[in-house]
Amino acid sequence: MDKITITTMCALINKNNEVLFIDRRKDWKGLAFPGGHLEVNESVTDCVIREIYEETGLTIKNVKFKGITHFFNADTNERYLVFNYITRDFKGTQKNHCSEGSLKWIPKSELKNIEFAEGMELRFDLFFNEGISELFVQWNEKSGYVKVDKNTF
Repeated sequence: MDKITITTMCALINKNNEVLFIDRRKDWKGLAFPGGHLEVNESVTDCVIREIYEETGLTIKNVKFKGITHFFNADTNERYLVFNYITRDFKGTQKNHCSEGSLKWIPKSELKNIEFAEGMELRFDLFFNEGISELFVQWNEKSGYVKVDKNTF
């Protein structure tokens, strides 16, 4: 059986049309949306709500499911599934830093001019446009990303 890791990620957009990123300094370095790993006995929706609160201090509501990012390493049969969400509905006192890195709002109009964590920009169509529901990425340690497909279902 494949080794499967399940995580969540959420794009938070404020009233100024800015998107919240974490400038990650751990495993996957660079700017990325907040999110994290599914815990035992936790639903995917509960996971995204918990992770966003832990990393940002914000409580999200009215999240919209935007699809799955599916990474597959054919050499090791490892799968990494990311359940993606978006919301404009959140409240609370935002943190400036978390254990993953510092938080930063970036105007949506400037995203094309910024360097992000590896592969993050590949996900923008899935988050910000309609019609794409799966980003399937085959990769391996030697070659990196071997194949990237944007699918609908």
